[in-house]
Formats: sequence, C-alpha cells, structure tokens
Amino acid sequence: MKRIIAFILASVMLLCSFGCAKKDGGKDKETGDVIINEGGLGIDDAVNGIILDDVKISKENVAKTDKSAPAVWSDSTIVTQNMYVYFYNAYYRNFLETYKDSLSTMGLDTSKALSAQQYNEEYTWQQYITLQVYSQLREMMALADAAKADGMKLDKSAKAEIDSQAASILSVAKEADYELEKFIEDTYGKGVTVDVMRAALSVRYLANKYYNKLWEGYSFSDDDCLEYYKKNSHSFLHYDVIKMTVEAEDAKKLEACTDEESFVKAIREIITERSFLGDYDRFADTIEAQVKKKYCYRMDYNKYTELGKWAVEEGREPYDIHTKKESSGKITVSMILPTTDGGAISEVLYRDDVPVKNVMYMAFADSEGTTGKVKAESILKNWQEDPTASRFEDLMKKYDGGKAEGVYRGQFSDAVNGWVFDEARKAGDCAVVEDEGGAYLIYMMEDGDPSWIADVRETLKENKYADDVDGFIKKYPTKYDSAIVYSVVEVSVKASENAAE
Repeated sequence: MKRIIAFILASVMLLCSFGCAKKDGGKDKETGDVIINEGGLGIDDAVNGIILDDVKISKENVAKTDKSAPAVWSDSTIVTQNMYVYFYNAYYRNFLETYKDSLSTMGLDTSKALSAQQYNEEYTWQQYITLQVYSQLREMMALADAAKADGMKLDKSAKAEIDSQAASILSVAKEADYELEKFIEDTYGKGVTVDVMRAALSVRYLANKYYNKLWEGYSFSDDDCLEYYKKNSHSFLHYDVIKMTVEAEDAKKLEACTDEESFVKAIREIITERSFLGDYDRFADTIEAQVKKKYCYRMDYNKYTELGKWAVEEGREPYDIHTKKESSGKITVSMILPTTDGGAISEVLYRDDVPVKNVMYMAFADSEGTTGKVKAESILKNWQEDPTASRFEDLMKKYDGGKAEGVYRGQFSDAVNGWVFDEARKAGDCAVVEDEGGAYLIYMMEDGDPSWIADVRETLKENKYADDVDGFIKKYPTKYDSAIVYSVVEVSVKASENAAE
C-alpha cells in the first residue's frame, strides 16, 4: 500500500508551517479539574486554524491504565500523559531510524536536546516533533472513536499481537540483563510501563482496524482511473537522477560534469578522498556500494519540491544539473538521467507501465551454525513435493512469512527487486534469493495493474480516505493539555540504533 496511515508509519512528515508557542494550563479553583487551553491558542490552531474553547475533564475520565493526567482526549478516547510520552518517543525513534542517513543534512544532532535545535528559522525540532505526534494522535483517535461508534472491538488476534509486543520487550530486556522498568523508560520515556504500552497499542490497533475497513471498501473502476489520469497526468510522471550532498568546494566538481560517466567518476573521487583517505584500491567494494546508493530511480513528480518542479520544466534534457543549498550549508547536486523505460513522455520523464508485483515470501536470517540460504533451500525442497500456491501459503504461515502486494520497482532490496522484476518472471515461479544477512524464499503471484494505473487508483483511495478522516476529526474532536504535550523530553537515542515500535 503506497499510503500507510500516518500513525502506523511514524516517519511521515507534514510539510507545513506551524506555530507552537507554549500555553500554560490551569485548574478549576473549586473542583481541581484540569483546564485545557487556558489563555489562548495551541496545537489545533497551528494545524487547522481552529480556536478551542477552555474545557474541563473530570478526574473520573482519567484512563485506568495509569495514574497520570489526560494529555489528549475526545469524548470516548483518552491518551494519558504516560501514553503520550510513549507515542512521542516511538515517533522520534522511528524518525531517527528512517532518516539516519540524512540527519546531518537536515541539521539534526541527536547528541543535543531537540528544544535546543532549530527546525527552521522560527521553530525548534521539539516543536516540530510535537506537531507530528499530535496530528497523528488526532487522526488515530478520530478513527478509534468512529470504530467504537460502529460497534467495532479488538479481536483475539489483535490482543494476542499486543501481548506479543509486550512480551518481546521483556525478552529484549532479559537478554540485555536490563531491569524491565528501566529498560522501557530508557526506550520510551519516563512513566512508560508495559501496561501503558498495552493501552497505547490498543488505541492504535482499533484505529488501524477501522482504517483497514474503510480502505478495503474503496473501489474505483479503470474508467474512473483513466478519467482522473487525463486531468492530472503530470502527477503520475517519474524521472531518474543521481544525487549527492557534499561540501560547497566538492559541489563544483559535480556541477562541471556533462554526462553520467563523469558525474559518477566525480562522486567516486569525493567519497574516496573524504571517507577513505584516498585509498580506493583497498576499499573499492565499499566505495562502489556507496556510489550505487546515489542513484534514485522512479522519483515521483512533486510540485512542492525544488527538484520536482525543476524536473518537469519545459526543455529539460538528460544530464542537466540541479543544485540546492541545504540548511546545514552543504549542497545537494542532482543530475537527471535519460528515460530508458517504456512509457516515455519526454527525454527524461516517463509513465511507469511495468505491472506492480504480488509475492508471498518467507525470510530466513543468517545465524551461528547455518545460513539463511540453507534454511530457505530446505523449505523450498519441502515445498517442491507439492508445488502449489496453497501449499506455499501454508508454509508461509508456519514460518511467519507474509504477502507483499502491489509493489513497485525499487521498493524491495536490490537482490529481491532484481529477481521479482526480471522480464522473464512469471506467476508460479519460486526461488531462494540471497540478501544481506540472510535469504528469502519467494513465490510469484499474478501481476497487478500497470504501475501508473495502480498509482492512480491508490491516489483516488487516498483522496477518499482524506475526506472521510477529515469528517471524523470534525465529528470526534480532540482536546489536549498544552502543559503536557509541549514539555515532553525525548529519550536519548543514537542515530544508528534501530527504531523500536
């Protein structure tokens, strides 16, 4: 699925300006109840321009999972302070993992407090993260409220998954010889416990259950897709580039290049000199792997980015150069490549006619004493005794495999992508594909729509979902305690750590 709901994929960034001036809450002098938004505007105003009235929340409404005060709530769903801390730090950890290779370019230093670093000229990184978390919570809680109104509840499988995630935290803590309570607090923040995590995950799972119901109910015909495409064809164009972010003095070397070969040569020289003391021969394999990562295929047209607008300008030619100065002071230099695929609209722009792929798979990691490839080949031999799709699905369930449907080129790793998108590949093919750290056993299902039609259909679903969720947000509004949501201190996380979720 191209669009994964914001609170499931915590790394989704909202590219909008906002104001996050801290507002102090207060208490009703007679009842002691918390008064929210006393004294002015807050997060909702920054996101949607909505002015909230002062509201009260009674002590009876505080969630039973912990004794902390309500942080964000609606009429039927409450996220307590400790639950909010969990959501905040889960988002932050995922953000760091997702953008770990770009943090310096973005100007984020994980060794410093978010509140001490500027996201842009007006706002700190702490204020930015706060906006993202609240926006996702508001969407999540509106869906959870809509689910409750629809009579929906968490089923046994969802509860089992929540229990499994809680158990996995305990397992990791034991393996690290770490006290469980301290491990959770170090991972997700002060006040977070296993019960707090369970409560937070319960809200998220219920919201996701309702989201899936909505999404699966959206249906658009090929005629609907074609009509939308004709009106918005630019939105479904792609282009390929090579790009690298470098110091200003290195940017000149890249800007002087006139073809792909010279650009790649300059990249290779910069990497060698800057990171490997000029010793290419000794580190050739590592350097070439880094050079390969500078290729960006099937870039989506995006009218909101400099590169996106530049790529579709009339007269754009292969090997043209685009430069952008980053907030860090470094320069990102991009070279656009000629179109080689079918569906060409110009020399550099194309519509993707390659069908999306549907596969079933099992993943086997390398371990001491054996390799993922050996394990995968053993399962393949077992499957070949009865080589049917239903038999593979049975084995997939046994070995915790899964399905990947509607996948575009470039979404898999290089090794898997090469096998799946081979022109000779056909439904029913099955093979072991080695990858870094292990191997996959993959079964090809029938192809899906051409990628551009799948893109259009996905966009129509996204538009319908956006309309629906906006309605839910208005129907089930959330309130918040600004003194809580503006004061969370992020956990200490190294950029290289894997995100916990």
